[in-house]
Amino acid sequence: MFIQGKGLSTWEAGEILKMSHYKYLELKARAEKFFKLFSDYFELHSSLVNPQSPIEPRFRDYLFGAIVKRLPKEEAKIHSGDSSWLLTSITNPRIIKNMKRLKESENKWDKDLYALILEFDRWNNYRIMPRVLQAPTAYKRRSTKKDKVYLSYLHRIPDFKIRQLITEYWKNGPSSRRYFTAIVSEELFQEEGYGVMPIKREDDTIKAITDLRIYIFESQTIADTFGLLATQYFEKTVDSKGGLKFWKEYREVIQKAINYKSINNMDFTCETLDTAYKLRRKRTLRTNS
Repeated sequence: MFIQGKGLSTWEAGEILKMSHYKYLELKARAEKFFKLFSDYFELHSSLVNPQSPIEPRFRDYLFGAIVKRLPKEEAKIHSGDSSWLLTSITNPRIIKNMKRLKESENKWDKDLYALILEFDRWNNYRIMPRVLQAPTAYKRRSTKKDKVYLSYLHRIPDFKIRQLITEYWKNGPSSRRYFTAIVSEELFQEEGYGVMPIKREDDTIKAITDLRIYIFESQTIADTFGLLATQYFEKTVDSKGGLKFWKEYREVIQKAINYKSINNMDFTCETLDTAYKLRRKRTLRTNS
């Protein structure tokens, strides 16, 4: 890529483009892959689709929109010229049907297009094929989207709700008979911004805390580390280098939670978290002016 041609490292190039290191590596790998993929294909074939191909015209137009024009999936569906293609229940069976025609064709051009589509879908930054046709992604990415929502939400839990949690679940006692959680509140814990709450080692308590999407740790020290990371989230993820270090440590910590698997399988959105905490927030209504 041009920026790296200036003698910069991938770290430096990523910072210039204002993207995380792993995203820059994905972008670089995708560009190199697509260059070779399409160069090899068009050395053999004069156009994307064989003029005698058995596929339907609508599917041909969809491919042209998605692959040649690089339109987002929904816009590529519109490019097909058929409004019914906006309905996934209609689109997916048609895509599967046409892909089957390419795969079973005796024409090498059709077979090469079939392979090109699957490889493009695998490397592209968004999928254009139905899930049943998708090959595993080419990227070993670790999405932080859920964790970002979760950590941001921890800073938005009202203090009255945290006081309720403390009243109901904070139980002092021998550490051998307690688990530990961290709760974030600058108002209630003004010195550190968080507190470590001991809870009973009882199934009902563990379930209740897990339902609130709160990580539970066997060690008070690890719970303390989690609390510190949660309070430092915004500060430590300002730049890509700091973010990589933060997320590595964060993942290592949460994987030590006794309820990690349960919470990791849950969906994190503001709405689901509000439901878990039984909060009714006022939603801002957008009006046209």
